Amino acid sequence: MIIRKAVKEDIEVIDTFFDIGRAYMRAHGNMTQWAGVYPDHEDSLAHFEKNELYVGVADEEDIKGGADMKIGEVGMCFALCLGEDSCYGYIEGGKWLDNSPYATIHMLVSGGKLHNCFEAAVEYSKGINKHLRIDTHRDNEIMNRKSLKCGFKRCGVVYMVDGSPREAYEYIE
Repeated sequence: MIIRKAVKEDIEVIDTFFDIGRAYMRAHGNMTQWAGVYPDHEDSLAHFEKNELYVGVADEEDIKGGADMKIGEVGMCFALCLGEDSCYGYIEGGKWLDNSPYATIHMLVSGGKLHNCFEAAVEYSKGINKHLRIDTHRDNEIMNRKSLKCGFKRCGVVYMVDGSPREAYEYIE
């Protein structure tokens, strides 16, 4: 998989990934995450305009590995936000490992055809900032498990603007 900055033409397919992600979460017992309108087209555009939106595209190895895609086809996306996240100012039941500048991974989703998207997004993000944070719903067992597998430490619970809780993770190299 090759990760690159999103271009405006990618946004339409990215928006379809949100529906695919919602359906996948529901099918795997996560009934709460992305239950409303977040993320949507406006969120994609906002991250794109801030130069924070990335996509993973299929490469030759993905095709050899069985991905039913064309080389260069967009298969996943995520936002990598540099700087402080306002929702991370208060953490409950724990504490952050470090208060140095960090980047946050948000809106990570795939179209279901590429494998190891979470791992690829994290590895790419580590190349931009060695200090990462990520959050997810308690019910998102896959992302909670993959966060730990990729070297993140669970730090506690943070709350979104709407007051909903998220499991908070941090990685420092």
